[in-house]
Amino acid sequence: MEKASGLAIMVTIGCIGTVTSAVTPWRAAFDGPVTDGVIQPALEAAFDEAVVIRDGAIHAWSAFLFGVFGQMSDGALAGEGEWLFTTEEFETHPDFDAQFNAQIARILDVETALRAQEVALVVALIPDKARIMSAYLPHPDRGPAIGGRYDAALGALQGGGVVAPDLRPALSALLEEGDTPFLRTDTHWTPEGARAAAYHLAFLVDGPISAPSEFVTLATGTEPHTGDLMRFANTGPFAPLVGPHPEDITTYSTVSGAVAGDFQSLFGEQQIPVVLVGSSYSANPAWNFEGFLKTSFSADILNVAQEGRGPFAPMERWLQDADLTTSAPDLVIWEIPERYLTLSTLKRLEE
Repeated sequence: MEKASGLAIMVTIGCIGTVTSAVTPWRAAFDGPVTDGVIQPALEAAFDEAVVIRDGAIHAWSAFLFGVFGQMSDGALAGEGEWLFTTEEFETHPDFDAQFNAQIARILDVETALRAQEVALVVALIPDKARIMSAYLPHPDRGPAIGGRYDAALGALQGGGVVAPDLRPALSALLEEGDTPFLRTDTHWTPEGARAAAYHLAFLVDGPISAPSEFVTLATGTEPHTGDLMRFANTGPFAPLVGPHPEDITTYSTVSGAVAGDFQSLFGEQQIPVVLVGSSYSANPAWNFEGFLKTSFSADILNVAQEGRGPFAPMERWLQDADLTTSAPDLVIWEIPERYLTLSTLKRLEE
């Protein structure tokens, strides 16, 4: 019965697409030479320009493609059970190895600069969502270059003296516990994934914090979340029928508790002992990575991560602005999503 109902929905949507295509000058798309990869963009351009009920037609066509074929716009890939993935995690290009080496060199240079100021660095290298959630991929094998990228990065960083714990076991353990480390419809991790990573880092990273503080993190409820990858399946009002469906996330709040040595505040402002640098994995408060780090490290944290800039530009900006000779932190936590080691669009993000 459910299959029949789903088929009826698909047929209806297909009819809508057929009707709208009838008023579209699609034949103009074939005026030029027919080559691989040219027809679809030409058809889409004609479709966008000519359909009177443009938004409704696009939603219907997108729903048909997603519901029947599991196809999304360029930039995302649909897996099993409406698990969505960014195609950035599948990207290879001629400069893959050169870019990987260049980014590793950037990290090693930062570690050298911080060590010269007696500042400890720990790199939180976040494995790809497609790596941890590979069971939901339509094609789990992403090729040897991407498949070996995380291990290669850890080897290069640790071999260069950088503290870079392997976060794969902590994130994968959530799956065994019946939880998920990454969001189904989003590029990013769940708050629970952020928590697992934060506690794993604190457990493995040695070194005293000069101004230890107590922080408590508590769950405060749940809220609906529309993942950033859902925009690549623009199904609009058809989403309740064919998906992708939004998901709920647990919300968390981190508050300060008793502060060790609080009497020191009477004699002047204390320096925040830990700095968090990174991408939207750290900057977006929805994941509460900063809060979980405060709780797990028992330390206040200055969060200078930025959304939409990748992990490298925020680090360069902080190094330019920080006066490490007079107010250096004890520890810098640098969150770096794995894919940014070889991402071809990184240059544009940093501009």
